[in-house]
Amino acid sequence: ARRLLPGRDSYKLGALVAEFELAHGLEETLRPHRATYDAVVTARLFVQIAGRRTLEELRDQPSGGAGDEEPALF
Repeated sequence: ARRLLPGRDSYKLGALVAEFELAHGLEETLRPHRATYDAVVTARLFVQIAGRRTLEELRDQPSGGAGDEEPALF
């Protein structure tokens, strides 16, 4: 998210869930910080931010690693 959504005040999962309304439609029994909830909203977040880009665009995103070469996201 930091690489693909620059400029956010927070990159905590809860903040991104709220911003993109990723918990909409989930069963009321699912709660933050529980495995199933966190996995589902993380998958929704990935679809939200990566789904609008081509694989080539995603590969061109630097990972922020050290060295002369800029590592790619994938």
